[in-house]
Amino acid sequence: MSRTGQCPRCHAISPFHDDDVGTVFTCQCAQALFVADSVGFEEITVYCQQCNGEYVVDGAGAGEAIQCECGNQFVVPDLVLTEPVAQRGEIQGRVLNKHQSKADLPAFHIDATSQPESDAANERELERPKQQNLDQPNPDQNQQNPDQPNPDYQSHANTNPSNRRSPAGRKRKWSLGTLLGIGLVALLLLISLSVYVVRGRGLTNLANDGAAPSPPAPIRDITEAPASTVDPTDVFSTAKDFPEFDAKANALPSMKAASKTAVTKPFPVKSSPSFPPPPEKPLPAPQPARPIVAIPITPMTGYTFDRSYRDAFTSFTELNELEQKSGGTDGADYQAKLGETIAMLQASRSKIGPAQTKQQADEIRQLLTFLYFRAGRLPEAAILAEAALRWGDPKKDATKETALIGLAAMQEANQVQWANANQTGELTQMKNIIHLFAQRWPDDPRLSKMQMSLAQAFDRFGEHQQAAEAYNSVSADAKLYGQAQLAAGDANWVEYRKQASQLKQANSQTLQRLKPIRDQASNHLSQGINALTEANKGLSPAVMSAKLNLARIELTAGNPAAAEKWLTKGKLPLSRSIGLKTRKKIVAMPDEFIRVVYETLFSIQFERNDLAAAKVTLERMSKTLGKKHADQVSKLHLSIVTKYARQLTQLSSVDRSQLSTLANLIDPLKANQESLTVQNLLWLGESWASLAPKATDETSSKQCHFKAAAAYQLAMERDDFPKDSTNAAIVRRLELLRQAGRTSEALAAMTALLQQSPNAFAMQIQAAQATQDLAGSSGDSRLYATALEGADDSAIWGWNKLVTVLQSQSSSDQTNDRDIERLMQCRCNMLLCRFEIANAIEDQKVRADRLAQLKPIAKRLRTTMKPGVEPWFSRFEALLKSLDYHF
Repeated sequence: MSRTGQCPRCHAISPFHDDDVGTVFTCQCAQALFVADSVGFEEITVYCQQCNGEYVVDGAGAGEAIQCECGNQFVVPDLVLTEPVAQRGEIQGRVLNKHQSKADLPAFHIDATSQPESDAANERELERPKQQNLDQPNPDQNQQNPDQPNPDYQSHANTNPSNRRSPAGRKRKWSLGTLLGIGLVALLLLISLSVYVVRGRGLTNLANDGAAPSPPAPIRDITEAPASTVDPTDVFSTAKDFPEFDAKANALPSMKAASKTAVTKPFPVKSSPSFPPPPEKPLPAPQPARPIVAIPITPMTGYTFDRSYRDAFTSFTELNELEQKSGGTDGADYQAKLGETIAMLQASRSKIGPAQTKQQADEIRQLLTFLYFRAGRLPEAAILAEAALRWGDPKKDATKETALIGLAAMQEANQVQWANANQTGELTQMKNIIHLFAQRWPDDPRLSKMQMSLAQAFDRFGEHQQAAEAYNSVSADAKLYGQAQLAAGDANWVEYRKQASQLKQANSQTLQRLKPIRDQASNHLSQGINALTEANKGLSPAVMSAKLNLARIELTAGNPAAAEKWLTKGKLPLSRSIGLKTRKKIVAMPDEFIRVVYETLFSIQFERNDLAAAKVTLERMSKTLGKKHADQVSKLHLSIVTKYARQLTQLSSVDRSQLSTLANLIDPLKANQESLTVQNLLWLGESWASLAPKATDETSSKQCHFKAAAAYQLAMERDDFPKDSTNAAIVRRLELLRQAGRTSEALAAMTALLQQSPNAFAMQIQAAQATQDLAGSSGDSRLYATALEGADDSAIWGWNKLVTVLQSQSSSDQTNDRDIERLMQCRCNMLLCRFEIANAIEDQKVRADRLAQLKPIAKRLRTTMKPGVEPWFSRFEALLKSLDYHF
């Protein structure tokens, strides 16, 4: 027959069968409830599931329908669900529960097991300090003064059903039968309590220890932790801590089994990174322009070429005499004569015909170019200079000089920004003149300087491709060829980055269109390096910079191996040829340049998981740069440690060689440990702790726990360690110390701390676990009894008292998954201690009797163990199998 009962805590209706009556049932809210038949109950309390309204009906009203004031209609269940007597919410339990609220508990929870907590456990309400925000105060931890009355006490103390008032309009029946029924129930409760006490004695096999503990004092903060023998810097010690392994710092085991876990890196490191272009330089400020000389209109009617030619040169002679007489060219008379001479030469040039000689035409163009330039008429000078270049006699020096005058005119026009400042027409004219000059006089030693000057001007105006073409025009035979090639490569590299940054959607297809520019940059830089190296000029800042750019170009192309070659290979490897001071085979470079070189090399090695090589790179970087960049080196070193540690955590087991390698990777952090934050140190501690259960031997496992404890101690010694996490950190450190095999030291410290704060549940659990561990390692079965019951002269409670206190807490409305897990942990260890005590009895018959008594008790406890709460449920199941094995 299907029956129903209602949970008095969450008001959920659950179905049952007749066979369920008299058993313990766990509701969906995790409350353990005793299933009783409504027959014999004078009154039944039921709740509306819509408005939580409370109604008290006669026991005979089971199955009847009730119309609630909210309009909801429901049926009175025919089963009554009550809290088991052992879990009833006595006042002392509620007082204890409120003193164990979030305000007084440590910031995180420490489990008593030697296994590290799962990720799910870290998300619970009571957890270890989260390394991401440990430096920030925890807003949930508002400390409450334990000497002041708890404002929440009354509200929770009055939650006992006997103290509740009926809602308005709902009458509670207090008939004579009701009073008699209450008395009968109270008598039954007393009888049940007596039975529970007797059962508790059977569970403990110890006389006079079944009563509930007296209300403990409120929890206090631990004022001072006992001195520890742990050296905090042991967290930085090396592979020697893992014996029987001849560790090589640079030999890392294969990590093929590790998953590719993301890791925070000090800067973006990708196989094909994008490098932003350098910021565009502002246009050069225009220089002051010279005044332009006016040219008068001179009537030349009736003049022949010969006359105009003769008069023009006569005027030019007078101009030179005037310059010598006045001592300059700024006077008004000189300026007027200059304009008059130009006018006459223009008239002569207009009359040039077939009858005139080529020499005469050349002379007029050359002289006009010179005078135009002197008169401030720069475009006219450049145009005539180009004409002189095209048609003048290349064998005469005057033709070459005229070209240089035209070039100077356009250079000045560019400097004064003759036309639009954002356009480079003057430079284009310079380019034309230099091109013609190169055709006529390719061997002139001044040609390469002209080409370099033009390229630099294009660069200043942001025309990087034009600049690259100008640099590349320098002949391979010129002395400046190597420098020009490097400059051409730099210009192409800047242009590539500039255009790539302007793409609306940067992907492989759009970037492929820019590949020719990137290839040109690579070719020019390579040729420049080769040229300068052959000329014994490879040890120069320009060559060092070019090698870094080539490495970056290869990274952009997705070729990290080729990039590494530019940094580490060749006649003068970049990473070994730079320093802060010039020495033999070392070129002085800025510290920022050196930092970028080593970081680039580090990123390549880091990406391919060659952590040993990356470690060597950082060591060389630290040696080269000194203390100025120590913090940056430490951050990069920490990223190596982070990556390798996370790889190890992905493995099912970790051997000594791998742990030794991790220790060697951590060791360099000791030199600059001040750069490590509190959360860095706690992360190191938890990393070692998480590797301990994966260690292939017990010695290595204990050493991992010891290093974890050292990391916690070093973190706690920091001035910026969060005060509200001190209690929890102390508990965690002592737990790690216990797991490291230093049980006696940890237990002594716990005992001293529990004298100050006996209600620190996490530490009480750790203390009981430490005593139990000590019993197992020493073989002294009496210590199992101490772990079970505590000791008269000690503040350690033991598993019995912990189970009783936590069981009374479980009836509170504040019960959460963490409380349930703790209770299961204590029950499991309580049964284990009793098993060990019974198993240690020498008399075979007595031992068998004690073990036989434990078996039904264990099965009853089995009904209170919640599946899925690990590792305690599995451990309890294993213990049951062990008991079955004995019988």
